[in-house]
Amino acid sequence: MQRPPAIGPERRWRPFVSIVLSVFMAGLAFGSWGGERLARRLEASGAVVPLRLYATTEFIIGSSGLAVPRQLDWGGALLATAGTGVDWNSASYYIATGGWITLTLLPYAIGHVVAAPRDEKAGVVPTGH
Repeated sequence: MQRPPAIGPERRWRPFVSIVLSVFMAGLAFGSWGGERLARRLEASGAVVPLRLYATTEFIIGSSGLAVPRQLDWGGALLATAGTGVDWNSASYYIATGGWITLTLLPYAIGHVVAAPRDEKAGVVPTGH
């Protein structure tokens, strides 16, 4: 199996861009849904618990800048060794790649929305004043 070149024709990367965008959008949807449920549950807990949760989530999101490239490299190496004889342009390769990208990006995308401050009455992210 050949690994895809670092720089190649645009058509080779279109499916991967679609996968990344789809996973990110799914993470935003799940994070919005879960964040709302979590906010309602923590409503009566005072300010300390939500503040600690916010700080922890922001730390995890910040660490994703270091973790995601390493996780994607690790996944690429796993796919390269596990997929011996599989054409990298095949459906099975795209499915395996999509699964790895989902496992890598989805938790950070969910956390990104959960950490966003919300207006308590409208349930929307404030635009700033």
